[in-house]
Amino acid sequence: MQQPTVHIHLKRDGSVLVLGGEEAGCRWFPLTLELLQSTLAGAKSEGAVVEYSRDDPHADPPRPVELTYKIIMSYHMPIKLLKDPPFPVP
Repeated sequence: MQQPTVHIHLKRDGSVLVLGGEEAGCRWFPLTLELLQSTLAGAKSEGAVVEYSRDDPHADPPRPVELTYKIIMSYHMPIKLLKDPPFPVP
């Protein structure tokens, strides 16, 4: 059985996107920080891993992205940084 995965993409402006499942057509959906925290809490309880990508991964992240990343890390879940997101980001 494959480990559950949460795909998160952080945009340069600090906005957060989460990838919906196959039933949602594998689309990116925007999340507020509150919904991100709720999503991470639920995923953690299921033993999920976070796959994370962001705009301009080779540049220093802007402050809003750094703060959101700290929230993600605070859940102490396994995390994998992706060079490129698994699907095109709008």
